[in-house]
Amino acid sequence: MGLRGKLLFSLVALLGVLGLASTLILRSSVLASYQQIELEASQDDMARLVQTLEAELLQLNQVTREWGNWTELYNYLANRNRDFRNENLSPTNLALSGVWYLAIYDLAGHTVEAHSLNPRTSQPVDLGQLAQSDNPIRAILGQQPEASPDNCGLARVAQGLLMLCRLPILDSEGKLPSRGVIVMGRLLDPPALQRIANQTRLQFELLSAPTQTKPPPTGEPRTLFSPLGYGPVGYLQGEDRYELHWTLRDLAGRPCGELLLPWPRSIMTRGREVLVQAQWQLTLLTLLGAFGMLLVIDRVLLVRLKRLSNELDDIRAGQDWAKRTSDSSADEIGGVAQHTNELLTVIAAQMLELEQRAQTDPLTGLANRRAFDQRLLHEIRLQRRKGQPLALVMLDVDFFKRYNDAYGHQAGDAALRVVARCMSGQAKRPGDLPVRLGGEEFAILLADTNLAAACDIAERVRLALLAEALPHKQSDVAEVLSISLGVAMLQSDDTPESLYARADTALYAAKHAGRNQVVSKATETD
Repeated sequence: MGLRGKLLFSLVALLGVLGLASTLILRSSVLASYQQIELEASQDDMARLVQTLEAELLQLNQVTREWGNWTELYNYLANRNRDFRNENLSPTNLALSGVWYLAIYDLAGHTVEAHSLNPRTSQPVDLGQLAQSDNPIRAILGQQPEASPDNCGLARVAQGLLMLCRLPILDSEGKLPSRGVIVMGRLLDPPALQRIANQTRLQFELLSAPTQTKPPPTGEPRTLFSPLGYGPVGYLQGEDRYELHWTLRDLAGRPCGELLLPWPRSIMTRGREVLVQAQWQLTLLTLLGAFGMLLVIDRVLLVRLKRLSNELDDIRAGQDWAKRTSDSSADEIGGVAQHTNELLTVIAAQMLELEQRAQTDPLTGLANRRAFDQRLLHEIRLQRRKGQPLALVMLDVDFFKRYNDAYGHQAGDAALRVVARCMSGQAKRPGDLPVRLGGEEFAILLADTNLAAACDIAERVRLALLAEALPHKQSDVAEVLSISLGVAMLQSDDTPESLYARADTALYAAKHAGRNQVVSKATETD
């Protein structure tokens, strides 16, 4: 064999070894990264599914709270007024609340009312097993609870899983002692499950009994804690998909079902396709037997894949889903990078959506207290650096509890949305932030706004609400719904708490002066 043959043989053998080594490196690094990414993404989807179910439970808790803090229902437990029962506890009214089950217990745990119906048809359904004396759920429902989301959970009935919330029955102002317990339930029936699937874009199943599963293939299992249950996410691994399982528990802590989330392994499939393509390319380059091609392989293939793996490791370690891989080429590796970037875009959008939901008031669409606190601290720091004024307007709906008692909670909710619309219509500059703090309390944060301009905006909001002419015959200050507003300006030594307190003091002064007016900190007599 001549020198050329020996060199060719040696080079082919060397490249073959290097090709084999490169394949092993790719399999150990890239596939491990892809597997970790898809495991984390699958567990994130299971957590997101549980959070969406929790949101359904919180919505039921809010409906239960509105019924539980209702003076007329509070009085009904004392006088058992038949007219109230016929008017408010009829199947039609219960169907409007979207509940499948409503029960009222007195302080001794005796059943006063118990109704079960399909809210979509207003037809009765048999949920009688909840009232059976040997059912531990029945004993829990009659107990006097604290007013917290921990009093919500699940119960299994013949029709499936029933979401339940129980709260004490109080007067509207919450000043009198409880007279009993109200329990409301919503069935996780097929239409409800399909709505949740459409909302999360996850196709899942609700199993009646837990399945024997294993921990995830790599890493520690993620443990989820929720009013719906607690425990690790289990896995059943197939060639082309995972099955994620998580046990649901009822109010008594017993397993009552299981969430099954099929999760296609498209990321790993794509990773294997990339590896197969790389192996064929390495084999072809080995047969060509050119040492220069080895350098090209190193530059075009191995280095880029390693960079992609490192970038994915950095993104995964920092959980910075806004980052993107840098490879923008049009070949297979660029395709993997592009698909990875598309996956990261989906994850970032979902995280942003969760963050926006956490900072938005669901009733009015305004920013909530959490968003207000963050923005207030940011604006104080920003305005101090720029030396520009910052104003805070606090406002409160006049005699809103009377409005709720007179017109009902649905009318009260509609009125709050009108107040929010009036605020957004007047505070619409980029630096303005209208906020619902809770109940009938609102605020407007006005950046780069002096006292006169802030008072003008506050007055325009007040007049805008009066122009809506929402009747309020229970008000002492106007025939229509009105608001009182207090305005305060940021001072050099202010903290978020002190600015909030001064605005709240101005609001109190507006109420003390007769309500339905704007009072600024500068105009207070104290």
